[in-house]
Amino acid sequence: MTRVPGLGGFRPTRPDSPNGTWRNASFRGYADYRQMPEFAENLFWLMRLSEAKRVAVMTAQAVPWRCHLSLIADALLVQGWAAQEIVSPTPLQPHTLPA
Repeated sequence: MTRVPGLGGFRPTRPDSPNGTWRNASFRGYADYRQMPEFAENLFWLMRLSEAKRVAVMTAQAVPWRCHLSLIADALLVQGWAAQEIVSPTPLQPHTLPA
């Protein structure tokens, strides 16, 4: 297991945030962080790792729609990667972009 602090949650919202449509301040802060070079570098690292082996990114949140990992999955989808959510012992469900 490898801890990747550059993909961790709890990012502050920028005062000039262009992500005002996010009602939740935590998600708005992570959306702000996704626009930083550090996020791009860590996402690139995750994609390269995923080329070599199957990767699971885990969190303590029980449901994807309450977790910053959904924003990471969104970024992967935009880059043309598939992302799946593990929400139960049943088959994985594909992550989809929010409306």
